[in-house]
Amino acid sequence: MKINNIRNINKIMKAYDKPIKTESKKFKQEEDKIDISEKARDYQVAYGAYKKLPQIREEKVEEIKKKIETGTFNVSMEQVADKILKK
Repeated sequence: MKINNIRNINKIMKAYDKPIKTESKKFKQEEDKIDISEKARDYQVAYGAYKKLPQIREEKVEEIKKKIETGTFNVSMEQVADKILKK
């Protein structure tokens, strides 16, 4: 098989060998910023206060402990079952 007209192929190959000129413009990179609404700030403050609260209401736990120790803590099994089923 004979390949003719190689000159055209050489021109094409030379075009691929040339480095591409890129203009280097200096861009000022801006910093990212977030605008938070007043309502969102209020929410953040409230959420921060909530996170500081203890997970367990200690006074309630102590009250129940005393009732259990004295034998005055009565629980309705029906109420317990209802609460379990609701969750």
